[in-house]
Amino acid sequence: MQVYAAKDFTVNYYSTYKVVTRVPSNDTYVLYQCGTAAPTPGVSAGVPLVATTFSIPLQTIAVPDTTVLGFLTVRSPTFGHLLLCFAQPVLVCRIISTGCGEDYEYGTHVGANASVNAIFGDVTPAYNKTVVFRATSDPDALGRAEWVKFVSVFFNLELKANTIFQTISNGYTAVKQFSASYASSYVYRPYVAWLLYDSYNARVQMNWTPYKAQFTVDASGKMLNQSAVFAMVSGYAGVTQDAAHIYFANMADFTALHIALRGADFVVDETAYAGVPNPQVTISNFKMQYGFTANDNTSTYNFMAPARILRLDGTDNSNGGLGWFEEAVSRPDIVLADLSFALLGTSAGLTSYKPVFVKALSSFNRVVILSASACPALTCSLPITPICPPIFRGCGTVPTLYTASFSCDTTCPAPPPHHHPQCLPHRPQACTPRSLQPSWPWHSLPHSRRCCEQAHTSDRPPQRRVV
Repeated sequence: MQVYAAKDFTVNYYSTYKVVTRVPSNDTYVLYQCGTAAPTPGVSAGVPLVATTFSIPLQTIAVPDTTVLGFLTVRSPTFGHLLLCFAQPVLVCRIISTGCGEDYEYGTHVGANASVNAIFGDVTPAYNKTVVFRATSDPDALGRAEWVKFVSVFFNLELKANTIFQTISNGYTAVKQFSASYASSYVYRPYVAWLLYDSYNARVQMNWTPYKAQFTVDASGKMLNQSAVFAMVSGYAGVTQDAAHIYFANMADFTALHIALRGADFVVDETAYAGVPNPQVTISNFKMQYGFTANDNTSTYNFMAPARILRLDGTDNSNGGLGWFEEAVSRPDIVLADLSFALLGTSAGLTSYKPVFVKALSSFNRVVILSASACPALTCSLPITPICPPIFRGCGTVPTLYTASFSCDTTCPAPPPHHHPQCLPHRPQACTPRSLQPSWPWHSLPHSRRCCEQAHTSDRPPQRRVV
C-alpha cells in the first residue's frame, strides 16, 4: 500500500509485521499478524525502542474521537467492527446498535477493559493501546480522506482501503473538472469567505485553512486575498492574524469585519448558534451574530441572501453534532460536490443533485437528522466475513497471497474429530467465520477474526479452516 496525498503518516512492511508512523510526532505503531511472534523493540528491523504494539487484525475498538467513524464506515459497514464506543457520534447507527455491546461511558474501566484491543483517539490517561488519529491535521482535502488507509492497516484491509480511496479520489477529480469546465465559460468566479464565531475566545475569525481554500478553488470559487483584507482592517482595534486566519476580537464594533467581507459573494458560516438548533438557524441569526442590520441585503453585501449563506450542518445527530466533523472528513468528493452545487447552482445543470453536508440557508429540508431508527442494522445479526491477512495459509500449508478474487474465506474439508489446526511459527493466524465458531468464548466478538488460541481452548473442531 502506498500513501499519495496524506502528509502525516507512513506505513512500512516487513515479513510478518507493519510499522505505522505518525508524522511529525513520530508516534509509532507496530502491527504484527496474530499467530506470529511480536517483533522486538530496538532489535527487529524498523521497530524503534518506543512503540505501541498490536496483534492484528483488531477485533474490538473504542472510539472517543468520532472523526474516525467516517473512516470506519465510508457510507457502508467497511471497517465497522466496534464493540465499545463512548462518544455520541452522528454515525452511531452505521456502526453499532443496541445490544451489540456498546458503551458510551468513558472511564478507566474502558481503557483497562481487556476486550478492547485499541482506543482510537486522544485520551487521558493514555493507555498502551491508544492510537492517535489526526486526519483533520492533514492540510490536503484528499490527504484527509487517505487516512482510510491508516485505519485499514489495523484490520488487514489495505486492498479495500486502496479501492475506497481511489473511488473517492476519482469522484473528487470528476467534480473538480466539471466545475472548472463550466466556470471556464464565465469571466467572473465568485469569492467565498469562511466565517466562524469562536465563542471560547469571544472573537470572529475568517479562515484561509488550506483544505478549505482547496475546496473553494476546486469548486471554481475564489478565496479573498488574506494579505489584502488584512491591509484594509489592520488599523482597527482587536484585529490580528496568523498564517491562515484573521481574527476580529472587538465584539462591540463589527466595522472591521464588515469591511473585510465587502468583496465576498458567498459566506460559509461555520458558527454554532447558542440556544438555536441547527434546523432553526435563519439569516436573521446570521445578521445578529455578525453585527449586521435587518435592512442589510444584496444591495449592500453580495452574500446577504439565504442562497448565498452556506452552512455545514446538513447532516446532524439529535444533539446537534455535525457530520461535517465525521463523515465529511472521509468524503471530500461529496463536500466538493456540495460546494460546487452551491456556487454554480442549477444553471450548471445540477438540478437533481442533493447536497449532504454543505447547504445554503435557502435549501429545502436543510438539516437531516440521523437517528437509530434509520439504521440498516438494528441487531447484531449482520453477515460476518473473515478479514484476511496479506498472506495466509489455506487448506494446504503453502503461504498464499491475499487477492480480491482469492480471499481467505476458503471452504475446506472438515478435519477429523478432535483434531485442531495448529498455528505455525511466524505464520498468520488461523481464522474461522463466526457462524462456524463455537459459541463460547467467542459469542461477544463483533466479527469473525480471532487468534489461533481457539485450537487450544475449544473441544469443538471448526468446520472451515483458513489462515
